[in-house]
Amino acid sequence: MASSLKSKNNTLVVALGGSVLFPDKINVQLIIKLKRLFKKITKGRRIKLILIVGGGYPARNYQTTAKKIHPGVSKIELDEIGIAATRFNAELMKIIFGSLAAKKVVYSENLLKKPIDKITVVSGWTPGCSTDTITVRAAKKLKLKLVIIAGRPTHVYTHDFIRFKMAKPLMNISWKNYRKLIPSVWSPGMPSPVDPIAAREAQKNNIDAIVIGGKNIENLESLLLGRKFKGTLISNKNLVL
Repeated sequence: MASSLKSKNNTLVVALGGSVLFPDKINVQLIIKLKRLFKKITKGRRIKLILIVGGGYPARNYQTTAKKIHPGVSKIELDEIGIAATRFNAELMKIIFGSLAAKKVVYSENLLKKPIDKITVVSGWTPGCSTDTITVRAAKKLKLKLVIIAGRPTHVYTHDFIRFKMAKPLMNISWKNYRKLIPSVWSPGMPSPVDPIAAREAQKNNIDAIVIGGKNIENLESLLLGRKFKGTLISNKNLVL
């Protein structure tokens, strides 16, 4: 089932999932396609993109190693490892985007400002959550009411789609009902389309989220250009895109 994005704002906040960009190694072909897409999206248009980059395999690998060698490692320490991974991933993406991107990666909420450049690349900056939460907080600071979560899941599902074959994709769901589908407590590396901290803050601040598969470039392009796309809208309102 397809929907279309209708937004009066020309700034889009997009979370690029680390599990898509860096699943077990750098997904070079996908990154090349994303660069072409973002160049196309911003050329001749007033659209500006704020891209929050996830940690992916580097984060998971280092976190797993830390837990194996030092079983007493804390959740905060594991999160700090994840944040470090998002930072060097973000630096790579910023360099690859070249003249499209701002000269510096945003490492802190205090450094995030209304974008001037076509692309602003953002990393993780605080423990206790994933880059989903950074995405929501970036939208809140810039007074935007929509975020796009482009990761491994193509939709929000009725059940864990990896474990349960009967899981069905949802086109729309409220934040209240979405939060019933996921754990209420954040755990580093937890697999959920939008982490529980981000979900709670988005619900509180009336920020909508669109969950969309990050690997389907054509579908992502349709979303960014306001055309019909496949994904899930999570909102406090009973909206149908």
